[in-house]
Amino acid sequence: MADGTEVKILNVIDDHSRLLVASTAMTTCTGAAALAVVADAAATLGWPARFQSDNASIFRHVLADALRPLGVAAAHSRPQHPQTNGKVERFHHTEHKWLAAHEPVDTIADLQTLLDLFRHYYNHHRRHRGIGRHVPADVWTNAPKAGPADRPLRPPSTVHRARVINGVVGIYSYAITVGTVHTGNDTLTVITGTTCHVFIDGRLVRQLTLDPTRRVQPLHTRRLP
Repeated sequence: MADGTEVKILNVIDDHSRLLVASTAMTTCTGAAALAVVADAAATLGWPARFQSDNASIFRHVLADALRPLGVAAAHSRPQHPQTNGKVERFHHTEHKWLAAHEPVDTIADLQTLLDLFRHYYNHHRRHRGIGRHVPADVWTNAPKAGPADRPLRPPSTVHRARVINGVVGIYSYAITVGTVHTGNDTLTVITGTTCHVFIDGRLVRQLTLDPTRRVQPLHTRRLP
């Protein structure tokens, strides 16, 4: 930043089309933050068959563990072997060069504005040599879509953020019980159809099939007497 503060930028690109799926500034890149970025992208683009990243523990453990129940597989480069992720490493260079041509910014919000401008330019205007001088957004639009290999293609998920109050997460007309031990924690909830996954700090705390006929989604199914 302009005052010398170090921040992180998490980039996510599509391997086939080179579409810049996300470019997000943050003070610290945690597993929970990485999950939030990927989930927000999936709400628009759908879930990938798999993701590949470097060997950082936030990707190798937290993100991979969180995405596994959603059907997304994971692959990682060997330590000290960035060539495995050559496409995104090359992209980092392109983005860094673009940012260096602009005046340093004062806040993360200002940096995110720059990143959003770059993402639009990169996806919709910049012709990419790696895909035959085409524009990534055009290649993405025209390519057949894939998804998690262990399930059919589904509509995009919706992503919700809410705090646990008295052991319950309130989303739309649902009250999803996760247990009082989680009271006060912020959640990220992914809903795909009636399938629901609730995460806290990037860790799955509850997976369930929502019952549309009832508001309260209990933690345990009670047996009738």
